[in-house]
Amino acid sequence: MFRFFKKPTIKVKLIEALDNDLIGEVQLSPSQLPPSFKASATIHLNDKDWQIVKAEPEESFDFCKTGKLTLWLRPFVTIDPSLIRFSIPTLSNALPAVSDSFLFNDFTLTLHEDDWRQIEFLPMSLLRVIQEEMTDVEAIIFPEDDPDFNSLNGFDKVHVRSRIGEHHLSIPLEVFCERASITQKGSIAFQEYTGFVKNGFALKGANYTWYGIAENNTIKDLAIDFFDSIDDEIMQILKHYDLLMVGWCRGSITGA
Repeated sequence: MFRFFKKPTIKVKLIEALDNDLIGEVQLSPSQLPPSFKASATIHLNDKDWQIVKAEPEESFDFCKTGKLTLWLRPFVTIDPSLIRFSIPTLSNALPAVSDSFLFNDFTLTLHEDDWRQIEFLPMSLLRVIQEEMTDVEAIIFPEDDPDFNSLNGFDKVHVRSRIGEHHLSIPLEVFCERASITQKGSIAFQEYTGFVKNGFALKGANYTWYGIAENNTIKDLAIDFFDSIDDEIMQILKHYDLLMVGWCRGSITGA
């Protein structure tokens, strides 16, 4: 006599995650399901791909034991890469290291990682390299093939700056603080990162917050978090240290 055993199946309840409506129920074998739903997963149903946003239970051991599984789904959306727009035209190619320690503790300047060195001060000797890098940025900011381009709608690509590198300055930190009339000395942190920028400093004066990297009490990299227009204070810094102020996202290079 032969006995035929029915293969085990899992009764899967499918729920639309947005409005919590029941989509339906299906019977699936354990081999058709992943061993765990802790990682992101998709399922093909009714000629559509769905993203699984929640599962109860999450582990195959549990739903195989009970024979029941509930999945919350939302339609899987694919985006045409040609429609992706970026909020900024350029990025620095590398972020500084992060550390538990800090140089100063009067305050913490918190930056988004995309904002790192977007308005920076570089030696006049790097002008040629800066111009080469800026040419690639300007092609995104001022596209010749699109006379109706409006930067408020975003950019179709991002240029990652790689020519400039780091640590081109050698400015005594305390002397700079006196010249810029600094009133507070702080540290730098990145949003969603734990810790502080290694050897990072932030300096508050009457009009600006300067930031950068300092080693052995010497400024190696210098930037500013925001400015409206060039004024006497910035021009004096440019002139005294023979610097250029480069606004990468504006396509601007300013010298004294």
